Amino acid sequence: MTRILTITLLCTLSLHLSATRAPVKFGKPDLADLQMTLYDPDTSAVAVVLCDYGYFDNQKLSTIHILRIKILKKEGLDWANRVFNGSDDLTIRGRTYNLVDDKIVTDKLKAQSIFRERIYGDHYRIKVSLPNVRVGSIIDIEVRMFGLPDSWYFQREIPVRWSEFRLEESEYIDFRKNYTGYIPFYESSRNRWVTKDVPAFKDEPYTSSSKNYITKFDFDILSYQIPGRFYKSVTTTWDAVAKQLNQHSYFGEALRGNLFLNSVAKEIQEKTSDKKEQLQLAYTMLRRVKWDESSRLYATNPSSLKSCYDDGTGSSADINLMLVSLLKKLDIEAYPVVMSTRANGYLPPFPTLEKLNYTLCYARIGEEELLLDNTEEYLGMNLLPIRCLNNSALILKDQQAQIINIPAKGKEKINAVYNLTIEEDNTLSGEASFMRDEYAAYDFRSEYKRYATQDEYLENMENQYSGLRVSSMDITNLENIQEPLKDSYTCTIRNAINASGDRIYINPLFHHQVDENPFKTENRNYPVDYAYQRSKTIIVNYIIPEGYEVEQLPESTRFSLPDNAASMLYNVAHSGNKIMVVYKIEINRVIHLSGDYGLLREFYNMIVKKHAEPLILKKV
Repeated sequence: MTRILTITLLCTLSLHLSATRAPVKFGKPDLADLQMTLYDPDTSAVAVVLCDYGYFDNQKLSTIHILRIKILKKEGLDWANRVFNGSDDLTIRGRTYNLVDDKIVTDKLKAQSIFRERIYGDHYRIKVSLPNVRVGSIIDIEVRMFGLPDSWYFQREIPVRWSEFRLEESEYIDFRKNYTGYIPFYESSRNRWVTKDVPAFKDEPYTSSSKNYITKFDFDILSYQIPGRFYKSVTTTWDAVAKQLNQHSYFGEALRGNLFLNSVAKEIQEKTSDKKEQLQLAYTMLRRVKWDESSRLYATNPSSLKSCYDDGTGSSADINLMLVSLLKKLDIEAYPVVMSTRANGYLPPFPTLEKLNYTLCYARIGEEELLLDNTEEYLGMNLLPIRCLNNSALILKDQQAQIINIPAKGKEKINAVYNLTIEEDNTLSGEASFMRDEYAAYDFRSEYKRYATQDEYLENMENQYSGLRVSSMDITNLENIQEPLKDSYTCTIRNAINASGDRIYINPLFHHQVDENPFKTENRNYPVDYAYQRSKTIIVNYIIPEGYEVEQLPESTRFSLPDNAASMLYNVAHSGNKIMVVYKIEINRVIHLSGDYGLLREFYNMIVKKHAEPLILKKV
């Protein structure tokens, strides 16, 4: 009996050790992995996660994370540069392994290759760059941190051979976890989750963020209860989140006071008493503070925004909190709005502070409500940057929170008219004029301002569109961002006409032709998200050369998706020596669910087919 009991205990202990043993040991790479040149399940992979292992220790209330990656191609070298979030006491070890003359050569991660960037308070972003990484290398990273990570990814943008997270239960910590994704677990229990041979997440066109669909856990800490020390999080309700932010020295405290804005408010009030005009002036005058391109939830400095105002540069939070503060001084109802950016993924269904990473400004004048972001120099006041076009946000009214949907108010609007003559040398010559509004105007202004001169801009345009030559250009409303932008050109276009015998074949839309369907996969598990509505109209007026007549025109057609979610018009008319081609496409529904993907994909197939039809002229 004793012997049977002993065997039973040994077997139980063996099973326990097997279940809790780490699948890899830091610093001990396998020779076979170093010799690997291709990952057989996906030979196109630029790198592969050999093992991603995490373990939460309920005694130390800390997590150990071991990440091992094999670099397979030159394009995979960036995977040797990693970013981690945590407190200042987070520790990192790293190793690079290379096979040299059949021997394993090790390079250690040095302190000077670890960069700590303070986000606010004791929250840091730690960047590491592993040494001597080349094609064939294996990298090992070990991270030790207090508490739980914000997220655990079972899937990445490269294949994952093994991913495992173990979470020991603890009476000292209370948390929630939110699961997203489509990959089933290879093994799963109450405290252990494993995925195996997970394919790379393929980022497809018009995707909001891979973080919304990639297989992962998001963690939200509710409370820590540690003997001898007590800390309780306040993310149990959205109101609790609002209260914590209102009391935070890098948020709520930064909104209070700001006496340096009094003179700005006074100057605005002396110019006008109209609240809408005051808001517009506040928005415009604070643009002297340039965005440093850092997206933040919290202000850069505690309790004060003055240093950013004096320096003339600041983060998104600095700029938008400053706008809230100034509007309050103008007696305009205004509050900060906090959210998760598009790239950061949707807010989860439960209250959380960890997922919030960006601050906007809310203003209300009468019945009109506005969401404002004052970071983008060339974006009109009524529009939000695409990074802010996510599902929802949180208005913080003192210590109360109100969940709102972020409206997709703007649209990409482009109208183009070409008046072209078909020349004897088979070129097209004439004029083109564009009117761009809202997001289309923003895109043009942002692109144009990247170049030092107009000639540089035109040179880039001609390189982008083969056969295009521009002799003159004129722009209207380049600086007036609240108005549509107009740009016009005198140009010639080659490569749009092919001659064969006594016939010439014209590509009616030349470089506006859609010759490839953006949706290549047959099926898609997640929605198509355009971010905003789109409307594009191209009108091309052709003058036929003497001695030619029309032999064939593309057939006019119109088709649309159910409920007019998207529509396409293609119309061709001929009169005398003139031909008019009109193409109009409208995307009226911003988000198309996966069940509608097949129809949307076929919609683009029909556009590609229609655009491929030539206009044929025959010599008389």
